[in-house]
Amino acid sequence: MANDVLKAPDTDISSLIGGIINDGQELLKQQFALLKTEVQDDVRGAAEVTASLAIGAVTIFLGLGLFCFMLVHLLFTLTGWPLWVCFGVVGALVTVIGGVLVGRVWPRVREFRPLPQTEKALEENLQWKTQPQK
Repeated sequence: MANDVLKAPDTDISSLIGGIINDGQELLKQQFALLKTEVQDDVRGAAEVTASLAIGAVTIFLGLGLFCFMLVHLLFTLTGWPLWVCFGVVGALVTVIGGVLVGRVWPRVREFRPLPQTEKALEENLQWKTQPQK
């Protein structure tokens, strides 16, 4: 019994290549399944958040509009300038503030990468497929 050695069944090259191809196809199927799951999760989460954000944004927009009108009339009362000048001053101030806020956020928008896990996995698979290990 000590001399009994389990021998692997003889396999030919075509079955090994076929196995590699099948494994590659299975890997691609799994990658696309991961992509599909990530997209579904992202869409579901985005839909829930978007509704709340939309309602909040509209409310804030209306409130800021009323606040700007108040500032225009306050400036008109305090300075006696024509109303159109007061609207111009407040409008310019709001525009500058908005530009500064967008300028601060813009680099983060450019760096945003959705689906990072899927992107990394697909890059690795493509690299493996185009540059196989020796």
